[in-house]
Amino acid sequence: MPGFENELRDSSVFPVDFFIQQTTENSSVVVEHHWHDCFELLYVEEGEADQWVNGQRFTMCEGDMLLLHSGDIHATLCKNHPVRILVLKFMPSVLNPQCSHAFQSPFFTGYLDYGRHSCSILPRELTLEILPLLMEIMEEYSGCAQGYEYYVKSNILRMAGILERNDFLSFETVKKNAAGFSGISKIIDYMEKNYAQDIMLSDLAREAHMSDAYFSRYFKRVTGRNYKQYLDYIRTANATFRILHDGMTVTQAAMVCGFSCAQAMTRTYTRMMGFPPSELKKNL
Repeated sequence: MPGFENELRDSSVFPVDFFIQQTTENSSVVVEHHWHDCFELLYVEEGEADQWVNGQRFTMCEGDMLLLHSGDIHATLCKNHPVRILVLKFMPSVLNPQCSHAFQSPFFTGYLDYGRHSCSILPRELTLEILPLLMEIMEEYSGCAQGYEYYVKSNILRMAGILERNDFLSFETVKKNAAGFSGISKIIDYMEKNYAQDIMLSDLAREAHMSDAYFSRYFKRVTGRNYKQYLDYIRTANATFRILHDGMTVTQAAMVCGFSCAQAMTRTYTRMMGFPPSELKKNL
């Protein structure tokens, strides 16, 4: 599906990227709605820019910082005034390489943190704590001195500690169930490729070579949630993208994202996102 960025991979030599988005009075930053399987940290060093995250629109001003999880659908717009945005991207496996097989999905880490994180600007006190680490990452990444990767990674880990301690990030489920993820990795892949179909519990259990009851218990034990919640999460994320990026109506998005009808999609979407899908285009 268009709009997926896959610049970073767990197999990359160093799955971290850092760059600066910058404009002048006569230029623009226009990043269309997209999503990827890495974390992204944005810091507005100068100016302001409009952001859209999972259909919510807000303005980031100088000194604001935003954390994006994998699977978050987001866009950036800044026209005709100077802005300078520092952008750090890193794969979830940087935080826990033992669980890299659990992070191959563009949705899964966002799903595990679903309900915990809010796609909004970080509190200023948290930003001030993280900012020195980000500035050191910028210096090390741009200098590429011998061993810079260790400095960058150590600062990312310190950032993650600050975010987890303040309940903006959690890998508790991943840490506890690292071994179990290998048993459902192909099921996660199956669900993400076939979410538009009428997927039943028996279909997933058959793919996993388990009984229906055992698969249901196994999936919930490993992820902390049942398979239907994950399927709803995938369908909701794809519906958001179809509406924002492709300009589909709610009815059209429901048809191509596996919902039985527009009303069913609206119920599921409102339950998961806190607002109906009809609100998405009002924020464009």
